[in-house]
Amino acid sequence: MKMRGYNGSQLCDKAFASQALVRAGVTGDSATLSAAHAYVEVSQPSRLRDAVDMLLSYHNPGSGGWATDELTRSYAWVEALNPSEVFGDNMIDYLYVECTSAAVTALRAYRAAPVAVAGPGAATYRAAEVAAAIASGVALVVRAQRANGSWYGSWGVCFTNVPTHIPCF
Repeated sequence: MKMRGYNGSQLCDKAFASQALVRAGVTGDSATLSAAHAYVEVSQPSRLRDAVDMLLSYHNPGSGGWATDELTRSYAWVEALNPSEVFGDNMIDYLYVECTSAAVTALRAYRAAPVAVAGPGAATYRAAEVAAAIASGVALVVRAQRANGSWYGSWGVCFTNVPTHIPCF
């Protein structure tokens, strides 16, 4: 199976192509599916560690949360310098309860993953940083909760039920 992707998306490409083959009726004993499965088996542990590294690199330890795609690197007052009348609040990347809950859920899943999935040494890989990020992310979500029990959502839903995304509540 050969796929062309960008930015190191080979694992995703294999997964999507394999799903398409299965839906098209290709059976599990297919040489193509077997080769795709073998690739996923050898790729997964290192990719999971890459994901942990990426999530930790986007974590804002001062506030405890995660923004969309980078650290929050400045202050809200820089919005006054925004020359665009169309796009407000886009000069810095703000924290969101949705992004924070998704990151906490992913880190918890990695921490709980069996060795067969996460690879040997996963339980100790950046364990202190993962635990601190989870704790500060949960604390941010708790602080962001409104008096009526909801959270303000920014990603397509005005109010959201974050605890369904964070199984530690």
